[in-house]
Amino acid sequence: MDMEIDDDGVASSDWGSSIRLAALFSMVAATAAMILMGHVPETTIIMTIIAIGTVVSWLHLEDTPKPALVRYPRRHHR
Repeated sequence: MDMEIDDDGVASSDWGSSIRLAALFSMVAATAAMILMGHVPETTIIMTIIAIGTVVSWLHLEDTPKPALVRYPRRHHR
């Protein structure tokens, strides 16, 4: 994955993969909504898409590699 480190040492997510995931999810959600329209209430379809989209985005962010922490040796006081 293409990661960049900000000045604060925080990794920014890979925008390309996030956009591809959003586009794919939107197409699948639109197809599912068209199939379910008339069989399931519209509110149920919308809330389900929002819930699934939230979970998918969380999983995508959790899967993003994070930079390793730099550990410094402790100084022992005498």
